[in-house]
Amino acid sequence: MNGNWDPWGQKPVHYVALWKSVVNAVRAIPGAAKKVAFLWAPNINPPIEGYPFGGLGDAPFTSAARTSSVAIDPTEFAALDTNGDGIFDNGDDPYSPYFPGPEYVDWVGAS
Repeated sequence: MNGNWDPWGQKPVHYVALWKSVVNAVRAIPGAAKKVAFLWAPNINPPIEGYPFGGLGDAPFTSAARTSSVAIDPTEFAALDTNGDGIFDNGDDPYSPYFPGPEYVDWVGAS
């Protein structure tokens, strides 16, 4: 989710939309709300390793610069750049872009 080691990583707009669609689909099943809980658990790295987390090269960027000009998807970049300085770096919040909202999360954890 908030790491880049998977092809779907560091794409919060798509992640949140998919999370909500899964929650809505499961909760639409009669009786499921009493049997299923949704755990939102972002990756947490020690400060020495820092954020943004690496692992899959420069993804989701075309170079290591991590600026809006080299972002593959401007909408995703805008969500990742939480402090609005035009750079995706350790000054940005590693969690809030991925949080789908309290109405879609039953438990919060960490991995």
